[in-house]
Amino acid sequence: MEIINLDPRDCTRWKYADRNHFEFGDTEALALDIQTNGQINPVFVRKISNDPQFKYEVIAGSRRLKACLSANIKMSAILVDVPDDKAATIQIKENEQVPLSEYSKGLAFDKLKKDNKLTQEQLASLACCSRKKIFSLLTFAQVDPKIWQAVGNMSKVSAKSSETILAISKKSPEHKEALIEIAEEIKKGAGYKRIEQLVNAILLGATHTGEEEQITSKS
Repeated sequence: MEIINLDPRDCTRWKYADRNHFEFGDTEALALDIQTNGQINPVFVRKISNDPQFKYEVIAGSRRLKACLSANIKMSAILVDVPDDKAATIQIKENEQVPLSEYSKGLAFDKLKKDNKLTQEQLASLACCSRKKIFSLLTFAQVDPKIWQAVGNMSKVSAKSSETILAISKKSPEHKEALIEIAEEIKKGAGYKRIEQLVNAILLGATHTGEEEQITSKS
């Protein structure tokens, strides 16, 4: 490994970068802190070739990259020469310092798995979780994007809720529309049981018509 100072404008994010825009936090405050106190933690970069615009790709440290770009200051980086599976390990371990949403983890893990960079077993080992957990995380990438677009901020959506949403959405177009209708509740962090209840309430409420559905007490 080699520590270098470089122009952040020469850098782009790694194609498997996992931190989404809603998880960057206050990068302006981070930029000010770097200007005042210096960059305590370098980013991790790899050299890239055959790209006329960029010289490096940031495999860990996207928040610091954005902060240095906004402040127009040099960025401290650890230059590594590693394959994608090792780069993924660096990224996963780096994110233990600043927690990442399960949504972001799920999408990143799905890309790595689909491109045969890491197996489900390897992902489970690196993330220190069960294969069942990885299965749930991978469902984020399988849910109709329209549902996630309706939710917007995914920071409070759990992997278990994603697994439930995927299962419900496959039942019918009406189920999918019901999920979109309760997007605000999902955004707030509704658990899988609550999601099931809300969807059932919408669907049953739409079909309960007529006197045969009424129940009258003896009084």
